[in-house]
Amino acid sequence: MRRLVFFGLAVALAMTLTACDWPMFGYDLGHSRSSPDPALTTGNVRTLTTKWTGTTAGPVQSSPAVVKGVVYVGSAGGSMHAFNATTGASLWTAGSSSPVNSSPAVVDGVVYVGANNDRVYAFDATSGATLWSALTGGEVFSSPAVANGTVFVGSSDGHLYAFDATTGARVWSATTRGFVESSPAVVDGTVYVGSGDGNLYAFDAAGVTNCSETLKTCSPLWSASTGGEVLSPAVVDGIAYVGSTNGNVFAFDAKTGETLWTSTATASGGPSSPAMLWTATTAMYVLSSPAVANGMVYVGSDKVYAFGLT
Repeated sequence: MRRLVFFGLAVALAMTLTACDWPMFGYDLGHSRSSPDPALTTGNVRTLTTKWTGTTAGPVQSSPAVVKGVVYVGSAGGSMHAFNATTGASLWTAGSSSPVNSSPAVVDGVVYVGANNDRVYAFDATSGATLWSALTGGEVFSSPAVANGTVFVGSSDGHLYAFDATTGARVWSATTRGFVESSPAVVDGTVYVGSGDGNLYAFDAAGVTNCSETLKTCSPLWSASTGGEVLSPAVVDGIAYVGSTNGNVFAFDAKTGETLWTSTATASGGPSSPAMLWTATTAMYVLSSPAVANGMVYVGSDKVYAFGLT
């Protein structure tokens, strides 16, 4: 089941995030979706107003990244856009010739983003100049994660790809049994990504463990079944949180190797499968990606759910 498409013709920013940037989808490499920026509080959030809008060439499904006073966002019109975060002035537009529904990651002065023409792009964050593009086997809705000089991104061809962040050369790839619209999370040397086949996968980010020497294809360290399409995980403090289109939210032990196994776990079996810590049922499928903050897990479904300790 493909992700739902939400349309918007402008990007609005209520407050400029000067204290804390938001450089990628999910905020950090673990996709905690929790920013330490203290500007917004329960006391002032009711006073939010639209400060500016920025027109793009088409509907906006991409989630913005905000770095050093610049807002970066993709457009279904086939362009990447950069706006001044304070004024909304357009700084540059870079074309991909295909809709950009992926959310950008901005790292070390480079904007990385996927497009519907099966490519991943790297743009200069200052000028918008194309530094490189790399071909996958399908449309790229996944939002890149960049760690240790490597760009990790999924493709609708059912693969997770690792590209050199400087050159765009493919470092390794891995096959899942379904399309990968999930945005990878990278924590402690492991890449976590969901798949349309209903599994959450964990791979060695370095492309060494369970990886071939010649073709540089990798097998998972483990996979865990949820029974429905899995989108983007959040990995925080050794736990991988993920929603599924079967209406459940799962928490898996994020470690590799020997793990616990319970009779209620829906993981894929085997001695290196992760233990399922808990599952929470919602009334509808969960296409939302969890946010983890202050001992709580927040996720959207038929309504917004918040799960915490009793």
